[in-house]
Amino acid sequence: MESSKNNDWETVSGEYFDAADVYERELKTVFARSWQFIGHESMVQEPGDFVSLPMGNDAIVLWKDAASGRARAYLNKCRHRGNKLCLHDRGKANSFTCSFHGWTYGTSGQLTGVPREREAYRTTLDRDRLGLVEVPRVEAVGGLLFGTWDPTAPALRDYLGEATPLLERYVDNAGLGGLQFLPQPQKYIMPVNWKLLAENFAGDDYHFKVTHASVISLMKQNPTAALSHGLQKERRFTVATNFGAGAAHGFLELKVGPEAYQEDLAKAEKLGPEAVEWVRHRHQVISGDDDDLAYAFHAGNLFPNLALIGISSALYASGFLLWIPRGPHETEIVQWAAVDRDAPDIVKRRAVSVLKDRQAAAGMVAPDDHENFERIAANVRGSVSRTVPFDYSMAAGISEQFPDPDDADYAARWSQRGLGTLFPQVSEANQREFYRTWDSYLEGTS
Repeated sequence: MESSKNNDWETVSGEYFDAADVYERELKTVFARSWQFIGHESMVQEPGDFVSLPMGNDAIVLWKDAASGRARAYLNKCRHRGNKLCLHDRGKANSFTCSFHGWTYGTSGQLTGVPREREAYRTTLDRDRLGLVEVPRVEAVGGLLFGTWDPTAPALRDYLGEATPLLERYVDNAGLGGLQFLPQPQKYIMPVNWKLLAENFAGDDYHFKVTHASVISLMKQNPTAALSHGLQKERRFTVATNFGAGAAHGFLELKVGPEAYQEDLAKAEKLGPEAVEWVRHRHQVISGDDDDLAYAFHAGNLFPNLALIGISSALYASGFLLWIPRGPHETEIVQWAAVDRDAPDIVKRRAVSVLKDRQAAAGMVAPDDHENFERIAANVRGSVSRTVPFDYSMAAGISEQFPDPDDADYAARWSQRGLGTLFPQVSEANQREFYRTWDSYLEGTS
C-alpha cells in the first residue's frame, strides 16, 4: 500500500475501493484475523438458541451449547459436501441436519448422525474428525459477543483497548439492565465498498450539515417531534481510541455539558413522570457526579465493521450496523435496534421510533448517505477515476491542537482517564487511523 503510506494516509487511492485483489487480501487478513461482532448474549440465552451471521464472507452460526452453557460459534458448513447447515437467521434447535445428505450435528459441534452409515461406509466413521469447524476464540465485552479466526489474536479487551470502558458505560451498561435487542434486524444491500461505510461512522462529522441539510431543516421546524434530536449546542468532540497503536476504533459527537441531558428531560416530560424518572436514573448510572464524563456519544465504528448509532440519548434506541463485504463493490448491511432492558415501555417505544425515523433503510437520514455512497462507488469504477486519490488531509499533524484552551484542558483530562484521544468535532484523524489499521492488517504488521 505504498502510495498512501508516503503521506501518512492524507490521501487514499481510489483503487482500494475497487480492486478485486485488494478485496481478496482483506478477506484473508482483515476479516480472518480481527475480532468481529457475532451477536449479543441476549440473543442466545437458553440452550439451543442460535443466530446466524457472517464473519467477513464466511457464514457462521452462534449457538448456545447445551452441555457447557457457552455461546459457541461454528462455520455454517456441513463437513460432508460443504452445504450450508443452518438456514434461518435465528431460532432454537437441539441439532441441525444438512438438507443434502442428512448429516446431523449437536450444539457442541459434534457429528451425531450419518444416514445409512454402516451400509454406506462399511467401516467406523471418524465422527470426531468431522465435527463442525469452530471459531477458536469467542469473547464478550459487556454483553457484546465477538469472534476471531486467529487463535493468536490478543484478548478482546486488549483489542478494543480504550473503547472497552466506553462500550461498558454508554452502550451495554449492566446498571441499566444491559441491552435488549429487537428480534428482527433490517437487512439491505448497498452497491459500495464496505470501507466507505465504516470510515464514515468512525469519523465523518464533516458531512452532516451538507448531506443532511433537509433533515436539519425539518428538525428546526418540528423541535418537539421524535426526529428532532440533537438540536442542542453542547460541546462535542471526536474520539479516537488506541490512537497510533493497535486497532483504531472511532466515535463521533461525544457530548459534554448539561445541554443533551436537559434536552432529554424536556422531551421525557411530554411522555410522563415515568420517563422523567428513567432519564434521571440513567444519567446518574452513566455519569454520576463526575463532571468530566460526557453525557453520551452519537455514533462510532469498531474496527473493522461494526458501527454504532444513537448512543446519544435515553430516548434514542441504539443501532448496531454490521458492514458485511460482498465483493469490492457491494456491502450487505444488517442493522439491529436495541434498548436499555430496564427502561419503561413508553421510553422503549419512543426510542425505537427515533431510530426508525432517522437511521433506517427508509429513514430520514440514512438515504441521504446512501445516495452519496452510490455515486462514489460508481466513480471509483471508472478507469481514470479510480486512479485519483481521496483526500484525508484535514488538519493533518495539527488536529490535536484545540483552538479553545478549555477544550485542550478537557481533552487532556479525558485522555488521562484512558478513554481515548479527543479531537475537534470536525476532524479526519479517525479516518486516517482507520486506514493505518487497515493497512497494518493487509501488511501483516498489526
